[in-house]
Amino acid sequence: MDDLVPDSLSIEDIYPDTSVQAQKERWRTLQDLFIDAFGMKACFVARSPGRVNLIGEHIDYSLYEVLPMAVATDVLVAVAEYDRPDMPNDINLLIFNTNPKKYKPCDCDVSPKGKFDIDAKKHDWTNYFKAGYNGAVALLRKEHPHLVPRNMKVMVDGNVPAG
Repeated sequence: MDDLVPDSLSIEDIYPDTSVQAQKERWRTLQDLFIDAFGMKACFVARSPGRVNLIGEHIDYSLYEVLPMAVATDVLVAVAEYDRPDMPNDINLLIFNTNPKKYKPCDCDVSPKGKFDIDAKKHDWTNYFKAGYNGAVALLRKEHPHLVPRNMKVMVDGNVPAG
């Protein structure tokens, strides 16, 4: 599965030349805010590019064919795992955003099954992260049934327009 996830060490490999400088500053700010919030460096930063569908808008979730194309707008997620010696059997995620005035931080406990219980009536920005987390854990458990998720500190930044 490693070959399905591209790995890059250079911003120049990811963004168009016209936005490299602005993106370098954005990535630096993300890493600085991570250190400010958690007192440690992130272990890695994951990027999910935005996309546009050239053909097939709003039909992909019905399993019809689409022709998507990645765009430079994206969501960045800086992550570090951490230990909680006082609660070694509990799983906790600290989910922060680079814009904490608009997107409140979440100190979230994961259920003993390793899954977030998401209240669909509560419209919270962290529900997107929680749903992705649940999907990733479910996928990983297909290959590794005894997977035990770790505590994570997470800082999210996005420049995809809302709405």
